[in-house]
Amino acid sequence: MNLRILFKWSVVALMFGSMLILPVACGGGDAPSQTAPVATAKPAAKAPVVKATDGPVYGGTLRYVGAPSFQTTDPVFAVGDPITLVHYLLFNQIVKLGPDMDIQPELATAWTVGSDNKSVTFSVRKGVTFQDGTMLTADSIKWNLDRCLDPSVACISKTKIEQISSVSVQDPYTFTVHLKNPYRPILAALAEIAGFMSSPTQVEKYDSYADHTGDYGKYPGGTGPFIMSEWVPEKRLLLEKNNSYWEEGKPYLDAIDFIPLPEGTSGLAMLRTGETDIMEISPRDLPLLKDNVNVKTSKYDSGRTYNFAVNTNAAPLDSKGVRQALIYAFDKESFIDAVFAGEGRPAHTVIGQGWAWDKDLKPFTYDVEKAKSLLSEAGHPNGIETSIMCRTTGIWPDVCEAFQAMMSPAGIDVSIDAVSRGIFTPRRLDADFAIIPSYRTPLGDPHLLIGELFQIGGRGNFARYDNAEVNKLLLQAGGEFDLDLAKALYTQALTMIHEDVPIIPYMWSTEYTGMSAKVGNFARTPDLDLKLRDLWLEK
Repeated sequence: MNLRILFKWSVVALMFGSMLILPVACGGGDAPSQTAPVATAKPAAKAPVVKATDGPVYGGTLRYVGAPSFQTTDPVFAVGDPITLVHYLLFNQIVKLGPDMDIQPELATAWTVGSDNKSVTFSVRKGVTFQDGTMLTADSIKWNLDRCLDPSVACISKTKIEQISSVSVQDPYTFTVHLKNPYRPILAALAEIAGFMSSPTQVEKYDSYADHTGDYGKYPGGTGPFIMSEWVPEKRLLLEKNNSYWEEGKPYLDAIDFIPLPEGTSGLAMLRTGETDIMEISPRDLPLLKDNVNVKTSKYDSGRTYNFAVNTNAAPLDSKGVRQALIYAFDKESFIDAVFAGEGRPAHTVIGQGWAWDKDLKPFTYDVEKAKSLLSEAGHPNGIETSIMCRTTGIWPDVCEAFQAMMSPAGIDVSIDAVSRGIFTPRRLDADFAIIPSYRTPLGDPHLLIGELFQIGGRGNFARYDNAEVNKLLLQAGGEFDLDLAKALYTQALTMIHEDVPIIPYMWSTEYTGMSAKVGNFARTPDLDLKLRDLWLEK
C-alpha cells in the first residue's frame, strides 16, 4: 500500500477511536460544513461575525468552561490559561488591534511619530477612571511603562518594549515614548500585554510593584468593562459589569462566569447540554455538534502556524542537512487530513498573511528518498534516532504519534518523551529537548513574531537558532518604517530561515468556536484572542 495512504488511514483510525470515548448528547440542527479547504497557500480570511440579533441585548451571564490556571491577574507578571482572555475583560490597552490587525485608538485617542522615527507622542482619552476610582492620566501610563521596564521588575513583556529609552509627560493628557532606535513595531507592542494599564494607586496599595506574589493580582484595578468579584485560583472566577466603564453603551453582559470543568466531564459535553455558552473546539468535534439546534459554530481560516521547533544545538539535529531531511520526510497534506480532519492549509513559513508575507517562497516538497539522501550526505546512511517532547493533553499526543509515524519511512526513529505541562514549559525554556510541537499566532506587527522566534535571545527562540546575517537583517527590518523596504528585508531573512529549518511549519489552522445559539456579536480577529467583552446574550 502507498505509504502516504497507509499513514493517513492509520492515524485517522487512531483519531476516530479516541473520539468514541467522548460523552454523547441528543439534539438537532443543520450540520456544519465538513469540506476541507483547498490545499494551496492563501491569506487568512477576515474574521467572520456571528450575530444572534441585529442590535445589542443587555443583561445575562455568559458562562465560559474551564477553571483559570493562572496565579495572578497582574499583566506584568501573569502567565497561564486563559489569562489574556481575562485581561481583555479587566483592563484596556494604550492602543488596540482592529479586525485586520490595524492599530486603533483605545486609552490613547491619537498619536504622532517623530520626524526621526525615534519617538511617538500620544493623546490620552479623558474621563477614564480605574476601577478603584482614580483617574487615568499620562502620568499613570508613564508609571505603568516605567514599571515594566524597571530592572527590578520581572515583567513578562519587557522584551516587547525594551526599545523604549524613556517616557516623558507633557501635560495630564499627553505623553511621549522615546526610543533607543527607530522601531516600527512599538505601536503593535503597546497593543499587547505591555499595553494593559493598571492603577498605580492599587498596585502600590497592595505592595505589588516588583513582587509577583503581591496581592494586587487578587484585587486588580484596570479600566476594563468588568470587575473581578470572586476568584478562587484553579477553581472559580466571576467577573461582574463595571458600571463606571468609560465606553458608552458597554458592556452588554451583566457578568462572565468561568466555570470549572468537573472531573471526568468533557467541555464539549457541557456545550452540547447547555451548561456553558462558548468554547474553542477542534474540527474533530464538529460531527458531535451537527444535530444540536441550540449550538452554532464559527469557522475562521487563520494565520496561526502549527510547527515543530527543532533544537539546532542537539546532535544530530545540529546539522542543517539533517533538519532538511526532517522536512522532506514530512507530508503536510496527509498530516493535516489525518490529525486535523483536513481543516487547515499547508504552511511553509510562520508568516501566512499580511504585508510581510512572501507568497513566492517555495516550500520543500514531500520526498522520502531526498530525505534519505540528505541523511546519508550528513553521515547517517542508516538513519538517525531522535525524540519529540510532547504534552500529554489535548491534541498533542495525536500530533506526536503522527509525526513519529511519518518520520519512520525515511529512517528517522523518533521516540516520544511524554511530559506534563508543568514539566514541558521549563524544559522548553531551557531548550532541554530535541523536537517539540508548537504553534504561533499572528501579532500586530510581523517583527514581533519573527524577531521573537528567530533572533538570538528572542523569548520564543526555543530552537536556539543563531544566524548572524538573519540577526542583522531583522534588526534593520524592525527599524524600517517604509513597509515595502521592510518586506524586502524580511523576505531575505525568511528565505535563510526557510533553508536552515530551525522550525518545521506545517499548517495555517482553521479555527472553530462553538457557542450557544443565544450568543450574539461574536467575531474573531487574526490574533485569535477571544474578545468576550463584546458579546451579548439573547433573552
